[in-house]
Amino acid sequence: MNPYHFVISLFKYLTKTYPKRLQLVPHTTVHSIDSPQSQHHPYTIHTSKGQITTTRIIHGTNAHVSHFVPSLRSRIVPVRLSLSAQRPGVQFLADLKPGTRSWCLYFSNTYSFLSQLPQHPNGWGEGELLFGGGESFATDGELAELGNLDESRVDPSVASYLSGALPVYFGASNWGAESTPLHRDQQNGHADHTSPSEVEPGRVKKTWAGIMGMSADAVPWVGKLSKKLTPRKIIPEGGGEWVSAGFSGEGMVHAWACGRALAMMVLGQEERGGEELPPEFLITEERVKKTGKLEQILEAYYDP
Repeated sequence: MNPYHFVISLFKYLTKTYPKRLQLVPHTTVHSIDSPQSQHHPYTIHTSKGQITTTRIIHGTNAHVSHFVPSLRSRIVPVRLSLSAQRPGVQFLADLKPGTRSWCLYFSNTYSFLSQLPQHPNGWGEGELLFGGGESFATDGELAELGNLDESRVDPSVASYLSGALPVYFGASNWGAESTPLHRDQQNGHADHTSPSEVEPGRVKKTWAGIMGMSADAVPWVGKLSKKLTPRKIIPEGGGEWVSAGFSGEGMVHAWACGRALAMMVLGQEERGGEELPPEFLITEERVKKTGKLEQILEAYYDP
């Protein structure tokens, strides 16, 4: 399964099925949130495309959540992660169907992660390998990626590691010669539908960086904010602010159940027996008090 296509397909289905209830507004910056004048008034959200008034706000901004929820500062910490998309060698695990395996590749006291995308029968996709990690090779040391919000570039030393490690990890006999778009086209009998301007012609099609929201106590933060945990001290009647964030790179594992549980909380409904979130995931004032120390952050970073 291609995770990007899966998520985009879900959004497409939902926006078409519920056009009056769900809208996606991309490239929109939230500048500020005004507290209600009273319990009978809504919040006012100021964005780059106008104002929104609402009695309910869900903060799903992960690594950036503390911008509007300062109480979670140092509880959810940004970490820059780097990723690459690479063409596999022509002999790469020849008996393995693309898109059916993922790997953790351990090196010293750290690890990198690897998954393979499926090949599409109409020629879309080359069974690309999505290979990420390598923070320990950063030019200024691994700590330089902690608290780093610059996703416009990949550290050059990390990029060098990502670009060269896979044939070494798997070995020459399992990797084979380097594949190229032309080789893959001839092998599969299909044209390459990727624009040449979007990717590189060699093994590494592209490298990029993204920001992970790392939880200081290693589990997500989900639930409604109390008055002590939000700077907006007036809560609208029947409303409030909720958070689902801090997935520590495991969003595809945790986000589904966390999102469902949060929706039930907003609606004031109970989860079905056996499907409740673990109590460790819930946001409480006690949990906030217990977390956020530097030692906890470093432990979570170095020992995920």
